[in-house]
Amino acid sequence: MLNRCKDKKSQPLEYDISKCLEIDKEINPKWESLKISLIYGLFGIIWITVSSKLLIRWIEDIHLFSRFEIIKGWIYVLVTMVLLYFLVYRRVWLLQQAINKMYISYAEMSAMHEELTLVEEELRQQFEEIQKHRDALLMSEERYSLAVEGANDGIWDWHVETNQYFFSLQWKSAFGYQTGELKGTLETWEFLLHPEDRLKAKEKLEKYLMSGTGIYESVYRLKSKDGSYRWILSKGKGIRNKEGKVIRMAGSHTDITHQMSLQNSLLQERKFSEEILNHASVLILVWDLQGKIVKYNYFAQQLLGYSQEEMIGKRWVDMIIPKEDRIFIGNHVVNRLCKGEELTKNENKVRCKYGKYFDILWHNSFLCDKEGNILYIISIGEDITKRKKMENKLHQLAYYDPLTHLPNRSFFESYLKKILQNTLKEKDSFALLYIDMDNFKHINDTLGHVYGDEFLVYIGNLLQNYLSPSDFVARLSGDEFVILLCSINSREQLIQSVEEILTLLRQPFTIQGFEFFISASIGIALYPEHGKDMATLLKSADTAMFFAKEAGKDQYKIYTTTMKEKTLCRIKMMHQLRSVIQNNELLLYYQPQVDLKTGKVIGAEALIRWMHPQKGFISPNEFIPLAEETGDIISIGAWVFEVACKQKQKWKSKYGIPFTMSINLSTKQLMQKNLVPYIEELISSTKVSPDELQLEVTETAVMGDLKSAIDILQQLRSIGIKIALDDFGTGYSSLMYLRELPIDVVKMDRDFIASIESYQEHEVIVHAVIQLAHVLNLKVVAEGIETKEQLTVLKKYQCDVGQGYLFSKPLPPEEMEDMIENRLSF
Repeated sequence: MLNRCKDKKSQPLEYDISKCLEIDKEINPKWESLKISLIYGLFGIIWITVSSKLLIRWIEDIHLFSRFEIIKGWIYVLVTMVLLYFLVYRRVWLLQQAINKMYISYAEMSAMHEELTLVEEELRQQFEEIQKHRDALLMSEERYSLAVEGANDGIWDWHVETNQYFFSLQWKSAFGYQTGELKGTLETWEFLLHPEDRLKAKEKLEKYLMSGTGIYESVYRLKSKDGSYRWILSKGKGIRNKEGKVIRMAGSHTDITHQMSLQNSLLQERKFSEEILNHASVLILVWDLQGKIVKYNYFAQQLLGYSQEEMIGKRWVDMIIPKEDRIFIGNHVVNRLCKGEELTKNENKVRCKYGKYFDILWHNSFLCDKEGNILYIISIGEDITKRKKMENKLHQLAYYDPLTHLPNRSFFESYLKKILQNTLKEKDSFALLYIDMDNFKHINDTLGHVYGDEFLVYIGNLLQNYLSPSDFVARLSGDEFVILLCSINSREQLIQSVEEILTLLRQPFTIQGFEFFISASIGIALYPEHGKDMATLLKSADTAMFFAKEAGKDQYKIYTTTMKEKTLCRIKMMHQLRSVIQNNELLLYYQPQVDLKTGKVIGAEALIRWMHPQKGFISPNEFIPLAEETGDIISIGAWVFEVACKQKQKWKSKYGIPFTMSINLSTKQLMQKNLVPYIEELISSTKVSPDELQLEVTETAVMGDLKSAIDILQQLRSIGIKIALDDFGTGYSSLMYLRELPIDVVKMDRDFIASIESYQEHEVIVHAVIQLAHVLNLKVVAEGIETKEQLTVLKKYQCDVGQGYLFSKPLPPEEMEDMIENRLSF
């Protein structure tokens, strides 16, 4: 409307008005006022300055000058008024024109406003419709978003023709992508695919595109922002055109990384379980509540010989348990396990397909459902056949004697403890027999240890066959056995049984053509009379056995308190032996030895005596065996050697006659390594002639180590000392020693001499021994001569030397010196 008012003349003015009305034109009142003030001020300055200079140049009269100054002022006012008029008029006029124009525009705008009001009402109605649709759309989108989020799924949309691909993976925190970070193309999807899954995923998509209908489904891995990969289950459906070609596809993707991890773990666990099942060196049976096998591992197949087909679905008890054990296993194993009872370790025998038996140790566990109901039972069996054999072998070694197969000391002690516990409850009694074989050493030394062992087996069999099932026999060690007689009702019955055992053991033992007449010494202790514990009973029986030995062997002794007292005295005596030399309690007595041809004293045997401060004289038979046990015999023997040699040299120096000194040599002395050097040094220090010394050894002394004994005796003979075999005839192998030992003299035992008057056969034996000795160039000494009749017999058979109470009892040095000095003859 404003344009219609324009004409050509008003165009410059229109321009100025339009400039004034421009929307982005900024009107500044201060600037406009300042501009007018500056124009006014500038004009005033120019006017005053120029007019004053012109007046000064043209007018010289002061009065005229003043008038013109006033005129000049009025002119200035008129000129400035005109100037201000034009300046203000221009802007006011422009303002008036602008207001007019604005009024015209307002009129046009009012008309337009009415039109706009109608349009607005129409738009408002349209907006309300749009708002309703928008709210419905928002609600639909919200439902969809909630559904997607609730399902933990993403969505994807692919426009096949335009290759636009939308997917919401970037919205999932699991992948770490931000909005707009990934391009919406199929190539982006291909780029995110795991290299190993790319070809398969693309082939699956192509296959769906080529197919007619159906649902698209694929599993692959997509790359996260951090470089890791997550498993995706992608599902979708395509929209097809009239020709059946897919033009658009949409679907969802689900993060199944956790499920795939669980699946892989499950596969690994299953594979691991299968590996264990197939390669474990144990039997693994999985069976149901009916006892039927549902799983059966390879090792079990190999061990038992049954294949999978033969075992699956069969009752394992019927297949592998021996018939005689099936009822027991069914009641005490299968039924208990099916009831849910814990049975972690049970042991039984199984029978394989080919009849072989194995010992199996089972470990059982349960497979249950969520409610705890038993589904299957897993039985893992360990083959302990070899272990059982080893345990039995170790049990045999630990509790049985490997030679006789009788129970050993450990078994005996364990058995005795149980007996003691039972007898305490039942107030019963029993007898403990401690058996030691007499002179067992002779068998070992004569025939060797192999036959000695055979003898012990023979004795073990004799005892075991004699005893009743309620009795017990064991071998403790060496030739020592122990018997528990538990079925004894009286002392008379006990004595009868013991005498039967002694009679049994007296039977001759024949081996390698040798016949041995054996015997045993038995000590008896009664429960509870002689002890209520194992240690006391054993000690009492051992003490009684010792007294049986002391009493002459081949007999039994029942323990008494007197034995205990004697044993205590014996122990006390053993302690006192330690100091007998320091206390000067030992003495040497000398028993003369007489040449039976001339009747002259040619020597003496040095015999030791113990002068006890309280008991007086103690016989050597009492303390010498104790000294052998304690080892004090070494120091006592050295003392005897030294005193006897000095006494011998004293008599020789005093009387100048040849005189042989006989000194007894004990077992332990003979085995001393320094015996020969010691005797040589003693001979040198005492200046005794070696050929006037005679050392007496017994068969017992040389039996321990015959070879070593022979070597030492030969060394002693080599320096001139005579060797005499003492107590000849008491052992079982004396003739052998006559042949083997380097001896010069044979001393017949006093038991032969004492009986030659009463028994004709003993006289024959004495005669034979003397003849045999003379054939071997040995001298014979008869000891224990007490009667003239004995002397007559010995002279008759030309015995060389005699010794005994018929001539003289053992004498102290002073009395023996009188005999030597008086040159007594018999």
